[in-house]
Amino acid sequence: MYKFSIFTREYNNMKKVFLSAITFLGLFSLTFLTSCTPDPCEQVNCAYSGVCENGACLCQIGYEGVHCEVIMRDKFKGIYVVNEDGTLSGINQYATSVENGDQVNKLRIKNFKNIVQQDVIATVNADTLIIAYQQLDSATYAVEGWATIKDINPLSQHYYQQAVMNFYYKFTNLTNNEVDEFGSNGSAPSNWAKD
Repeated sequence: MYKFSIFTREYNNMKKVFLSAITFLGLFSLTFLTSCTPDPCEQVNCAYSGVCENGACLCQIGYEGVHCEVIMRDKFKGIYVVNEDGTLSGINQYATSVENGDQVNKLRIKNFKNIVQQDVIATVNADTLIIAYQQLDSATYAVEGWATIKDINPLSQHYYQQAVMNFYYKFTNLTNNEVDEFGSNGSAPSNWAKD
């Protein structure tokens, strides 16, 4: 009986040592394997406060590009020649300019429809420019709509230097409630081409 209890004690000690060794090897292996897995963001630098996740940059609002290096609104900025024919207005051609707004994803459009004195505020989202409903010139007019931009010469050295926009919008004269539409009710969208 004495031999059996010594044997049991020895067996239990060996079992503890064996389990400790297995646990140690498991933790060592886990640490070793984890430390050998390369960090996919180690070589990725994201501009303008972009954050790397799984090797790709997640950009802040108003930025795009592989490394968030491009300010989205820059492609829209410039002077445009506008050609349009609305549901109420006849054929019209005029110049307008698109300039920086007060936030990185905002733009100001000057001389909208060739009659508005106040700047129209637009928001940029990728290749789309959005005009949320807004009243202009002391509530004489209201406008809302959207446009998409396309670079017609993507091989040019200058970013969107030869761009065109198709603008779909409604322009309301609030004094008589007449709505001039572009890109709906049988009218073509307003065509804007960078000058």
